Amino acid sequence: MKKLLQKIISSIKKDSLSPEAMLAYYNRLPDKITVNWEKRGNFIVGTVEDNKDKYYTQGKNVDDFFEMVNDAVYTFHEIPEEYKEEIMKSKAYYPKQEQLKKLEKISGKAKKLYIKKDKQVLANA
Repeated sequence: MKKLLQKIISSIKKDSLSPEAMLAYYNRLPDKITVNWEKRGNFIVGTVEDNKDKYYTQGKNVDDFFEMVNDAVYTFHEIPEEYKEEIMKSKAYYPKQEQLKKLEKISGKAKKLYIKKDKQVLANA
């Protein structure tokens, strides 16, 4: 935990961001989410579930959709904008590159994806 905190401190570029607050906000986020999505016209629409909460989002393509998934999770869990921006840079809830390529090729049927929170996100923020 101490090493992780040291990485956070050294990686934060904005003087106004507190490393302790960054860690607290990150720990507020769920450890895993379930994403259900499908293609509707020119958009990908879906639901994000964590614990017992469920919320909706959409995107223009697979990459945009998962950006919006991350934004929805951070917004729902009330992460302040300046901290959300730092966490968003490393995409805590994002499919692995090989999963993403497979998802881009699939069209039509609804899909379900389980995503665990990337524990390295703060080291890369």
